[in-house]
Amino acid sequence: MNELTTRQEAFAQHFVITGNGAEAARRAGYAPVGARVTASRLLTKPNVQAEIAAERRAHEHTMGTSRDQVAAELMGVVDLARERGDVRGMIAALREIGLVCGYYEHEGNSRPVWPG
Repeated sequence: MNELTTRQEAFAQHFVITGNGAEAARRAGYAPVGARVTASRLLTKPNVQAEIAAERRAHEHTMGTSRDQVAAELMGVVDLARERGDVRGMIAALREIGLVCGYYEHEGNSRPVWPG
């Protein structure tokens, strides 16, 4: 696998934190104009994908949690909201579960975009 450039490594770190490719590209020092295209290109590179996966594992280790644990806790929030009749709370928690599970990504949009 090819070595990462400094900016590619920074992109991976920022992508894990923000979940937004265009924002991660800008923070990593890529040109703001065309940041979405740059992010899209970077996200197809196997070495960048591997670095993103490694960053996520490092965050899980640091936080002492995992994606599954976060999703399980959020399901508890859904159950609590359901008991209270809080439909908005249920929707918000389910939306967060979708984000945690990677069902959709924010790509500079104000609304989630379903992949595929």
